[in-house]
Amino acid sequence: MAERVWQVLVLGKLPEADDILSRPAFEKEIQVKSSHIREPDDFERALSERPAPDVILIDVEPHGMNVMSQVRSHFPVAPVVMVGDQDDAPALLEALRQGLERYIMRVEDEEMFVRLASQVVYGVLEQSVEPPNMEMPSAEQMHRYAHYHHILHPFFVVGPGKRVLYLNAAAERLAWKLVGQSPVIGESVTDGPLAQLGEPFDHQLGEALEGRESIVRYEFEGVADPVMRSVHCQPLTTSNDRTVATSIAIHQQTPPEVARSRTLRAIGRFAGGLAHDINNLLNVMMVQSELLRAYLGEPSAPVEKCLDRITAAVDDGSELTREMLAISHEPLTHRVSVQLNPMIEAFEPQLRGKLQAGQRLRLDLQPDLPPVEADPQQIEQLIGNLVQNAVDTGADELEILIRTALLEPDEAKPPPRGLEARCWLELTISDTGPGMHPKLHSRAFEPFFTTRRGQGHSGLGLTIVHAIVEQLKGSIFVDSEPGQGAVFTVYLPAADWPAEAEENDQPEEAPAIESSPATVLLVEDEEDLRLPFCEALSQRGYNVLEARDVATARDFIKEHGDDIDLVITDVVMPGGSGVELVRECLDQFPEVKVIFVSGYTADVLEETGGQLEVDYVFLAKPVSLRRLTSAAEQLLAKAARADESRSSDGRDKHDG
Repeated sequence: MAERVWQVLVLGKLPEADDILSRPAFEKEIQVKSSHIREPDDFERALSERPAPDVILIDVEPHGMNVMSQVRSHFPVAPVVMVGDQDDAPALLEALRQGLERYIMRVEDEEMFVRLASQVVYGVLEQSVEPPNMEMPSAEQMHRYAHYHHILHPFFVVGPGKRVLYLNAAAERLAWKLVGQSPVIGESVTDGPLAQLGEPFDHQLGEALEGRESIVRYEFEGVADPVMRSVHCQPLTTSNDRTVATSIAIHQQTPPEVARSRTLRAIGRFAGGLAHDINNLLNVMMVQSELLRAYLGEPSAPVEKCLDRITAAVDDGSELTREMLAISHEPLTHRVSVQLNPMIEAFEPQLRGKLQAGQRLRLDLQPDLPPVEADPQQIEQLIGNLVQNAVDTGADELEILIRTALLEPDEAKPPPRGLEARCWLELTISDTGPGMHPKLHSRAFEPFFTTRRGQGHSGLGLTIVHAIVEQLKGSIFVDSEPGQGAVFTVYLPAADWPAEAEENDQPEEAPAIESSPATVLLVEDEEDLRLPFCEALSQRGYNVLEARDVATARDFIKEHGDDIDLVITDVVMPGGSGVELVRECLDQFPEVKVIFVSGYTADVLEETGGQLEVDYVFLAKPVSLRRLTSAAEQLLAKAARADESRSSDGRDKHDG
């Protein structure tokens, strides 16, 4: 036993620690190395930067209970010994309730106390030196067995007659969920906590008691979390291979679809933040290329070609970040009334740019369709991903057909998820490619599923399509056979109102401002964006108040609030939220108009400041200078028309 050095971690003052660990037994039989961390500010670092010690000594005074919680969060099964005075009895009692197994009370005779403490620590280390003797398994030996193997999940030890010899705290919690009471040592495990597993488990346990190890999956009734559990029965044998008991370890197993969903959410959270940062960089590239075009007037052909390449790269990057944001969470995008056919026709050149040699694209669009309520970028992403999915088959002589049609509710086959709508728009994208086996239909929209792995395909394209359709309260179906191509049919509910021009749908040039120049408060922490935005707005005749952070913006509102007509603000900034800033401004000046500009999706507004009970325009980065200024002009022109209408109504009433 002297060959190994045992690690002892001491937390807290414990002035007797050196004396406790310098007794002769620790030098001759069990060699120990101690680390003494006295300051509570250093406890977390000490616990997180080292492997599990063989025993932990904790001084109750003054931070014992807090330290106990810290220790258990890092080392759930490491042996712990707490030391305290008689006045610390309540704290020690609470520690026992939390799973403490050993404690030592200080006595007046310090030498006696040091000897007792030394024996306790020595006993803990002695039990950990080697596995317990399983010749006559007792509850205490089972306890030692569980600690030796660092058992964290529900764990039983069952002896002859299938009687419970030992169970840990996790097993007790599971039993309470299953049968509403704690198991009794000595009772049959198949009649008590695990009775619901029935004959298959009874057979598995019998096999284990005869020396055959096995793992079987069961679905536990009465457990809320959506997971299966595997029951691992492992025979416990003596040195001459005689089986004297069996351990039962119960492991949670997450179904593949739940694991994929969790993975997607984790990736989504990362992707959302990354997309925001990339959108800011893309926006800088976009506005700087716009300024270059403006400064150069009519650039030479080589320069024009370079600027076109920059614009194309920004467009490609913007499409990539939209895909990243689509998987980050349920985006509450700024939806408008969208005419599907004109959008597809305008998008057609970009779609043809995706085609490979020998591939063709045809449109069959039913005229006079009602609009749908959607974000235009979502519709483009949905169609683009489905077309790209067909193109990526690499089939020669591939033909892709995009078709639209109007259906009454009972014409949609199969019916779109039972949702009510006045009528449905059917968007079909079919191809003459290699198709897929019907068994793969149910997996087509799974995250990361692809039949073309290793060819640069992430398996997220159709997942994003499915997410968009769900967000638009529609349905999507796939029909395909090997060698027969594939047909993706999307049903979208038609809107009940005619299409209207919206501020964020590629706004057209607004009429010139005839009244006195409006005052715009621009809040943007990125200097490379703030300066071009300010310059573009100034060139349009606006008085611009430039704020680099929320604090500066608050000062402008305090000093010039009566003059401010429009606030254009980023959402997530150091030192505060754009949403909170707008709410404060509207509380004092409710007539102010608002444009939010962000690299996140529109749901960041609610996440950073809650719901806003006011109309606003949301522009997703990267946003061009033209789009920003046009949105500002249209919003202010709309407000001016509303003011004029109210004034006219007032005059009419007065004249009457």
